[in-house]
Amino acid sequence: MRHDGRLVVVDQGNNRLRLVGLDGSVTTLAGAGPGYGDGALTQARFDHPQAVVVATDGSIYVTDDNNFRVRKLDGDSVTTLVGDGIAGYKDADDLLAAEVYGIEGLTLSADGKTLYLADGNRGVPLPYNRIRIVNLTH
Repeated sequence: MRHDGRLVVVDQGNNRLRLVGLDGSVTTLAGAGPGYGDGALTQARFDHPQAVVVATDGSIYVTDDNNFRVRKLDGDSVTTLVGDGIAGYKDADDLLAAEVYGIEGLTLSADGKTLYLADGNRGVPLPYNRIRIVNLTH
């Protein structure tokens, strides 16, 4: 939930993030349809966003499952935080060089300094069931 009381909801089928108000209103927060692209909220593209978490500072993190990336919404823009877009399991000091596979969930530590990713196997018998830890302070 954002500071303004609206819920951030993933609209997987439409590849967008929506805001749901306490009055039931629904508006688009980010996403311009399927694909991949960082940039302005209204121009960024997602492919099967799946999990979302809102930080205390208002930043929003979302798993972009079919793009094999974790994205960050901060202010008026979307940027890629984790992932090189290749499906796999590879840790890397450079988060943009890391590989993720089935990023099905995420959460933040209480202090907002660590992001935990549930990196699953997409229902296939592959060895990618891991909890991945992203240090957000570097």
